[in-house]
Parts: sequence; C-alpha cells; structure tokens
Amino acid sequence: MPELAPNRFEQPQNLSTYWCAVFVNELYRNGLRHAVISPGSRSTPLTLAFALHPHIHSQVVVDERSAGFVALGIAMKSREPAALVCTSGTAVANYLPSVVEAHMSGVPMLVLSADRPPNLRNIGANQAIRQNGIFGSYAVFEHDAGEPVNSANDFRRLEILASQAWEASISLAGAAHINFPFRKPLEPEADFRAELPAYFEKSLETNPDPVSRALKQTWSVPLQVTEQLSRVNRPIVIAGPMPQDGLLQKILDSFEKTGIPVLREAAAGLSHAEEHIVGFNAFLKDPLKRKELKPDLIIRLGAAPVGKGLELYLGELNGVPTIRFEMGSAWSDPFQNGGQRISVPPGPCELSPAALPVFTHTAWQQKWKDQSEAALNKRNNLAADKTNLRDGDVYSAVLKHTTLPQIFMISNSFAARDADHFAAPELLCHEVYMNRGASGIDGITSTAAGLALAGEKPVTLITGDLAFLHDTTALLTINQLPAGKRMRIIVVNNNGGSIFRMLPVYEPADWFTRFFETPQNVQLGALAKAFHIETSEANSHEELEICLKNDAAIQIIICNTHPDLSMKQREALWK
Repeated sequence: MPELAPNRFEQPQNLSTYWCAVFVNELYRNGLRHAVISPGSRSTPLTLAFALHPHIHSQVVVDERSAGFVALGIAMKSREPAALVCTSGTAVANYLPSVVEAHMSGVPMLVLSADRPPNLRNIGANQAIRQNGIFGSYAVFEHDAGEPVNSANDFRRLEILASQAWEASISLAGAAHINFPFRKPLEPEADFRAELPAYFEKSLETNPDPVSRALKQTWSVPLQVTEQLSRVNRPIVIAGPMPQDGLLQKILDSFEKTGIPVLREAAAGLSHAEEHIVGFNAFLKDPLKRKELKPDLIIRLGAAPVGKGLELYLGELNGVPTIRFEMGSAWSDPFQNGGQRISVPPGPCELSPAALPVFTHTAWQQKWKDQSEAALNKRNNLAADKTNLRDGDVYSAVLKHTTLPQIFMISNSFAARDADHFAAPELLCHEVYMNRGASGIDGITSTAAGLALAGEKPVTLITGDLAFLHDTTALLTINQLPAGKRMRIIVVNNNGGSIFRMLPVYEPADWFTRFFETPQNVQLGALAKAFHIETSEANSHEELEICLKNDAAIQIIICNTHPDLSMKQREALWK
C-alpha cells in the first residue's frame, strides 16, 4: 500500500480521499489522461483525487448529460476511456444516453458515481436512489467499490478494480460503472490535501506499472476471405460507421488497396485511398442501377450503413454471399443477409499484413467509377445555383474553406445523410465522427467538445438547429476549452425537423408542422452569444463565405437555409 505521512490517511476525514487517490493513480498507470467532473458534495473525495493528480486533465461540466457525451468524444478520439465523476442521486441517471451510445458504438467509458452509504439506502434518505446496476445491460462491467477500509488487502483489491474497469471498458467496448459509497466527513484536512500531488509523483516513481495489463494482440484477415475473393468477379466492400484508428479501420484500408469498389460512408472515417466511389446513396435509389450493379460477394465492415440508397441495395441482396467484419460481440445485420460473421477485437490490436488479392476485373470497377463520376458532376452542377442558401450548399462551402486536415463531427438526422450527398469525397480526407450507435441528436455538441479536448487538430461540428438546441449546455464547456484549442460550430438552421418530410405521413398541414417538423422560434445567434462565444449568421452564399473566413479560435456560424429548396436539392440528386 502506498505511503503518506504516518497514520494520516487513517483519520476518517482523510480516508475517503486517500481511498480515491489510490484508485485514481492506478487508473493513470493503466493510461487514463482525462476526467470529466460534474460538481457535487458526495463526490468530493473522487473530485479531489482527480483534481490534484498532476498528470490528469480534469474538465468540469455542470450538466451530467452533457458530461457523458464529452467523455464519449474524448474516447472516440483517443480510443481510451475518460473517467466520469458525479454525485449521488439522479446525477448518475443523466449519464444513460451517453452510456447507451457508448455501448451501441463500441466506445470505452468509465462511470464513477458517488453514493450514499448502505445504511442510508431504501429508508427514504435524501438523494439516495438505487445506483448499483442502474445502466442494466448497457454497462459492460459494474461493481460496488464498498466503503473505504484501512486494510492492505482492501487497497490491493481497489487497485485491481481500477485495472478491471479499465480493461473491461476497452476489451468489451462500452461503459464500466463503479459505484463509490462514502460516509461523512467527506472533506480531507487541508494539509493532507496539500500532500497529495507529491504522493502521486512519488508513488509513480516507485511503481509506474499497473497491477494488470492486457497484452496487445496480433490479428489477421482469415485465409477463407482471401480464398473467397479469388473466386468472384463482382465483389463489393461496404463500410458503415466504425471507430477511428481501430482494427476495423485498418482492415478497411487494406481492402481499399485491392482495387475492389469500396462504398465508404463518411462515418467510416479517414480514407487513405486516391479514388473513391461517391454519390452511391443517391444513384442506388434507382432500381435499374441496383440491378445493373448487383455483386456476387458482399464484404461489410462496421455498423449498418446510414444512407437510404445502401439500405435499398442491401435489402435486395438476400442470397448473395456476405462476409461481415464486426467489432466484438456486435451484431449488425438489419438487412438479414446472413452469411459469414467475423468478430474483430475492439481493444489494442495490430493487423498482420493481409495477402488480399489484387482485383483485376476492370469492367466491374469501371461500372462503379462511371456512376460515381456522373453523381459527382450532377452534385457540382446543382451547387451552381447561388440564389438561395440550401442545406447542401453549406457542406460545399465549409469543405471549400477547409484546407488543413481537421476533425469533423457530423450530427445525426439529415446531417449524417447530407454529408455523403454533398461532402464526399472531400470530407473523406479528414477524420469524421458521428454518434451512429443509437443515432440520437442529444449530446452532439458535447461529443464535439470531447473530440476537441482529446485531439490536436481543429474541430468542425456540422449540426442541425434541433440538435443544437438539445445540447445547449455544451456551450458552457466549449467556452472553457483550454487555450490553443480550435472549434467551429456550423448550425444548419432549416427551421425544424425537415427530415420528416420524407415520411409517408407528410403533407403540408398545420398538424404536421406542429407535431413532426416542430419549428422553433428561437434566435439561435442571440442564444450562442449569451454564452460569450463569437457568433455570426449567414442568410446567403456571400454571407456564408464571409463567415467562413473568420479565424476566431472558438466560433459559431448560424446558416439560415431554405427548407423547401433544400428538399428539392436532395430530390434532384435522388432522381
């Protein structure tokens, strides 16, 4: 057990903080570098242990729902979990949306909730709820740390628990939840608190290694895949949402070098290929094109694709041999194509060089290239109309003014689809992130803030007006980003949920506007300025060009687009 001044940590007012310090230091040994803390009283020992650690960045986020998505963004970028710290009661319940997204998209996360001690539970004590197991099946690991005990065995168990939670969140790809019950007093003595930074440094010098560490594995594409590829003439690779820099991404990069047509959605991340098939979610809406481009082998990587064109395409390919590369235990076959499923480890893993055959059936390649070129020309011709600002025009303008490699966060709903329609292939040269696990519009801005905290590149978020309103408290965090961080929020303000116009229920009527499209009479620019963030608005192409030339480190650009003309712009691509 690590040492402080003799018997100092044994005193009741110091024991809880020392208990947490041992746990936090072990997390650091495993690789933890970020903590996201929401203020509270019961969590004082945890908060101080993180705040006083000299090598962990602690970000304060007042709103726990937002904090969960900030931690999600940090982990999406770093591929290592951030620690979430909250007080007892409904605070921990507010993490549920981000825990669900972490589980569905395979992102590691650590939830550390402070709790009332057992003697205050189930008797009506203030702010005491049933916290153990609160996330149900959406947590990949959960444990109650128990009350602090001054025992060498208990401290050793605590260090093991830190390694367990860390490894579980990475290897099982989701949130690990540790519940910490504390009795009062919660606040340590001032001089004991002052000793903790030196304790951390000395402890790490004495013992820099964690009690347990997973060995990095080496993985290779199964030989059966190579053999199957050598026997077909019309293979296709379809890449849906997947983690950046993970093993799935490396496998996808290997396939891009074979010459097989690769349909890579924006959520599949950064591409290193020189040529891309683009516009497929538009031209695959045509049943004749789908028939002409029917493959004899489907290779799918990652989660199910987003776009309607691919959905229609895959829905008609039952019976075509299919190979699915999926992360861990994730099962992604909503099209019920069946076939062979290959489980790819979500944790740290190296990919052995794959001996994938070079594809030489040029006629099949050329069919896809011709459709891609025609779709790109059609998109560019549509963008020539400069009379009105439409949703698709925003993407063209933003990519035109983005020269250096950036991190892009793309919201859900129309934004996720428009990214493929109007921003490929330019967007594929950047790191692209989306919350496509559960595909919600909550927490989008907070996730982007987490990406900014964990990354070095500038971050551009493209989001809709409703998603922006859903996550307004994230602006508190963005306003407090460390010096040197650069973040730009592009709000496509088309006055509500115009994506619902694609549903059969749509008709231009008051009831539809009220209950589905839900236009919000909010001055978004004034709202953003209330958070002291530099904000500008664009109502035309010329104004948007001016806004995008602004070099402010942190800024918001409200793009007031025309919803009716935006729908016509999309429909012109789909026809």
